[in-house]
Amino acid sequence: MTVCLRLPGAPATPLNFPSIAYATVAVLADTMVQHGRPAHVLLVDDDPDIRALYGGRLRADGFEVSVAADGRQALAAAGGPPTIILLDLRMPGMDGLEVLDALKRNASTAAVPVVMLSNECDPAARATCVRSGAVAWWTKSAVAPCELSRRVRELLSRGPVPV
Repeated sequence: MTVCLRLPGAPATPLNFPSIAYATVAVLADTMVQHGRPAHVLLVDDDPDIRALYGGRLRADGFEVSVAADGRQALAAAGGPPTIILLDLRMPGMDGLEVLDALKRNASTAAVPVVMLSNECDPAARATCVRSGAVAWWTKSAVAPCELSRRVRELLSRGPVPV
């Protein structure tokens, strides 16, 4: 089976694999590895069960995962910076929108893609987050852990995300 891998700014490179299974593993590994290391996901949620469920699956799928339970922890953990941030909207103290605004004002984190991961149903909240720089809005109740990993891989495989 031949698969073409495309890196930003480079032509597609055809690679031959003995089966679809080998090709799938190669494509996933290529998607997750950036500069020789796994993609780093910062998962921010005040619910410890959500952090354990999503964080455990992301780790099992090859991502490096950091977690934060609130906005202040998120800003401290984002200093690395991570490859992508999954951010809950409703948290005690500093909410997700305040965290998003702070991330986008900081030169070291402004280009990091932030996905809002929330069960909030208010369309105005969604629109505000997108205007503030979120690249996507994913509803927790509609995203199984394996689907979350797939979506993160897909988003990162697009290359740099415009902010």
